[in-house]
Amino acid sequence: MPGSSSKTILILDDDPVFIIGLNAVLTAEGYHVLEGFSGDAGMVLLEKLHDQIDLVIVDLVLPGHSGFEIMVALNSRPTPIKIMATTALLKDSYLEIAKHFGAHAVLKKHEPGTAFPAQEWLHVGRSLLAADSHANGPASS
Repeated sequence: MPGSSSKTILILDDDPVFIIGLNAVLTAEGYHVLEGFSGDAGMVLLEKLHDQIDLVIVDLVLPGHSGFEIMVALNSRPTPIKIMATTALLKDSYLEIAKHFGAHAVLKKHEPGTAFPAQEWLHVGRSLLAADSHANGPASS
């Protein structure tokens, strides 16, 4: 994908299988991927590297700080970062709530034992990264 190598995506999730799968898909497309396995690790990475991150993919249920807390922290910063919220455990209504916390897109994780929907994740990620970073308000997916 042209220009994707200049984009950095932070994945915050406590499921190593999910992170490995998504990381493989994103790096194959030329994105630089950072990983955090807890909300606390995510907060540390965001504090250190905020200006270098273009998109955060955050699980709503994380040890330490929740995905909702991460979104609040991201939206309190002067430089915007696109946010994609996800969950496997919570009901779909929580993904709708995530939009009110600043998620620009939401995706439900795939069921265990099913193929990883790589094209769906890439499509949503590309759309967010291509969108004007100064656009106001979250968009739905």
